[in-house]
Amino acid sequence: MGMLIAKSKENLISAQLLIENKYYASSVHCSYYSSVQLMIHLLITKFNFTQEKLENEAIKEGKGSHVFAINQITKHLKSKQEILKSVDFYRNIGKLKTKRKHADYLDTLIDKPYSDEALLQANEINGILTTAFNIIL
Repeated sequence: MGMLIAKSKENLISAQLLIENKYYASSVHCSYYSSVQLMIHLLITKFNFTQEKLENEAIKEGKGSHVFAINQITKHLKSKQEILKSVDFYRNIGKLKTKRKHADYLDTLIDKPYSDEALLQANEINGILTTAFNIIL
């Protein structure tokens, strides 16, 4: 198992533990990064990116690394004729990214329902990625 998969799984477990212990904002952060780590793992192992190439391509396109990864994964889902999965992926990762922004940077109340929804979205995103790209967790 790759290190990024292990980190992704650890972040999902951490998100659940944080929710159980009422650390809601931190749990959203972990939920989001679980999906980001899985996306990066995919780009490196299935689509011949290196960490350096990911960073350079994101800079070249004038995008942040997360936006670049999201766009690449969406493109690859569409190329596999996984149109519905690409729509679900893009919608969920966008919502989760916004939740993470609120949890990390904004003066927003982050409560249990909010963090539960973030964890659910991360699980849905990760499920889409694992089934569409045949990843074993």
